[in-house]
Amino acid sequence: MLDGSQQALQAPVINMSKDVIVLIKAESVHLYCNPVNYSYLLPYVSHWRNLTIHCMNQTEYEDEEASEEFKISSFVSMVQDCSRIGVPYSTQGHIQTFDMFMIEKWPIIQAFALEGIGGGSFFTMKYKLMDISEKLWQTYTRLDPVSLDNLLTEDLVLFEKQWSSFFSSFDIESHLSILELSEAQAGE
Repeated sequence: MLDGSQQALQAPVINMSKDVIVLIKAESVHLYCNPVNYSYLLPYVSHWRNLTIHCMNQTEYEDEEASEEFKISSFVSMVQDCSRIGVPYSTQGHIQTFDMFMIEKWPIIQAFALEGIGGGSFFTMKYKLMDISEKLWQTYTRLDPVSLDNLLTEDLVLFEKQWSSFFSSFDIESHLSILELSEAQAGE
């Protein structure tokens, strides 16, 4: 990930969703996901270099206790060689004051402290945490290849259909007629 000055972000980045955890390090990316979202995510991440995917198969995932233990152990494995971790704490339009002690209340972070499964200590004592929300927003505002593909293959096609439907309601068939259509006529 790059910040506004085009310098590499030094701390790994964690992005968590309900059953997706992405840890971006300087030299690698770790992705935890469940078998349900694996097939959805694979087309988007399969070309990433140095990607490690932590995912159970469907049969293993059905055992709820085993799947939770796997998620925790995957998370511990993902962060083990990190010292600083960037967390997207706020969403754009819903800014929150960064509170690293609130992060300790997240279930995956609480599980990190479990002996035998997790890291055995408080997450915030072992790692320096920082809010990277604004840096992520800057990145999100750029058009990524997947968004561009969706824009061209889905949104543009839908827009063209709506546009054609709009003009067909005026019984205008030729492009010359469309160009001759006044704003007042279109408003009617």
